[in-house]
Amino acid sequence: MKKNPFSISFGKTPYQYIERNLIIDEIMSELEADIIQNQCFMITGVRGFGKTVTMTAIENRLSDSDEWIVIGLNAERDMLRSLVAKLYDSK
Repeated sequence: MKKNPFSISFGKTPYQYIERNLIIDEIMSELEADIIQNQCFMITGVRGFGKTVTMTAIENRLSDSDEWIVIGLNAERDMLRSLVAKLYDSK
């Protein structure tokens, strides 16, 4: 039985990666626009589709910019307190 090359750890680029530059570029251009039309994006898909890999790519691009603060939150913890603490510790 062949192994699924797309079932991997969260956020890790799979062995066989399907490029998503078009959607990543579209979201990035929307987020970096002078007048933002969309303030919320929903990325959906079946398991192994690449949602986390796509979000990780967007996160990495935003982290490279001095205009953005990227904060990872854990839904298992008090997200508001975590957000405030991480904002306090950020640049």
